[in-house]
Amino acid sequence: MIARSGIDISYDVFDKFLKLILGSEPSLSQCHRFIQALMLAVWVKSLGRQNIQTLVGRLHTAIGTQIISSLKGTDMAAKDLS
Repeated sequence: MIARSGIDISYDVFDKFLKLILGSEPSLSQCHRFIQALMLAVWVKSLGRQNIQTLVGRLHTAIGTQIISSLKGTDMAAKDLS
């Protein structure tokens, strides 16, 4: 995975990936992979990453209902993430 390699992945790259994910009906699995890559990139280089919060906010807004149903236990997609 590129995020683990130490290569600096810019905000614009993550923004493009998020647009691809949100272009269709995003699954929790897709969003989980995106957040994992995002957090790995922030872990490698944390300075100058304040704008990453907007990406996480946009993603959270888009999948909020899926998150709620998973927390209530009515959605089986959360089991795929564990």
